[in-house]
Amino acid sequence: MFYRFFVDLLQPYTLLVVGLFASSVIVWRAAPQRSRAMRVAMVLSGLLWLVSMPIVGRLAVWSLERSYPPLQGFPKDADAIVILTGSLQVYDEGGKMVELAPDTALRAMHGVELYHRAGQIPIVASGGQPPSSAA
Repeated sequence: MFYRFFVDLLQPYTLLVVGLFASSVIVWRAAPQRSRAMRVAMVLSGLLWLVSMPIVGRLAVWSLERSYPPLQGFPKDADAIVILTGSLQVYDEGGKMVELAPDTALRAMHGVELYHRAGQIPIVASGGQPPSSAA
């Protein structure tokens, strides 16, 4: 958890916002007559930094998704299971060592679970980026 926080903190956008905030503090200290405007600029910079954090994005997504929990059952008249894929992580230049991206892996695992519960109907994987263009 702390590792992910520090990785997010070291992203270029975050560094730019922190730099903006730090430069605002320096200017505010150097020019006391502009202290009111600088306080407003610092508060706005702080708010920009706060809403730019990945945790805020995750909370926003959670607030939209929490009222729609995953279905426990499955439609009885389904002809196939469609898995919308995301992307692959390619580990070599030939494209022979690949791994599903985390979101695609979760979707695939859920599709397999549905496959077993639904009576082994066909699975269709659709979307994503072809391995040849992912490298």
